[in-house]
Amino acid sequence: MNNIKALLIWLMISLFSINAFAENAMTSAELIDKGDQAFAVGQFKQALIDYQNASPTAENTTALYIKIARCFQYIGIQSSALAVTDKILAETPDQIDALLIQGEIAEANENFEQALTLYQRAEKIDSTNRAVYHNQANVLRRMGRDSDAEKALSNIKKQIFK
Repeated sequence: MNNIKALLIWLMISLFSINAFAENAMTSAELIDKGDQAFAVGQFKQALIDYQNASPTAENTTALYIKIARCFQYIGIQSSALAVTDKILAETPDQIDALLIQGEIAEANENFEQALTLYQRAEKIDSTNRAVYHNQANVLRRMGRDSDAEKALSNIKKQIFK
């Protein structure tokens, strides 16, 4: 009799816990929003956790993985950021944000030629992307190619003052 009573109590607690968990469970969209809020204030580890707990859907897969890659990059886990962007680029070779992340990591590691190649590849995909020219200008300056850096910056000015 005591075993049955204990079993009933355990079942009631379990059902209550499952219901409470279901009520507290966040949707993927809510987790992504929570991650975005953490990211915006520089809490990249928390953002990464939220993004990783969100289930990718057809509408957000690439965007979610870009956010995950950025978190890894900003936390300093470059190998994971590169692995995520490699996966993205294998599926979507013209994904500019993935190219920019890879270029920024190459530049941070002083692989300037590789960074420039990645930025130029991004430019061929979208010649109106200001971040592409900004990153190009930065790496060109670091390479001592100031006149080329000025040309990259002039492309930004042309877009701003159209």
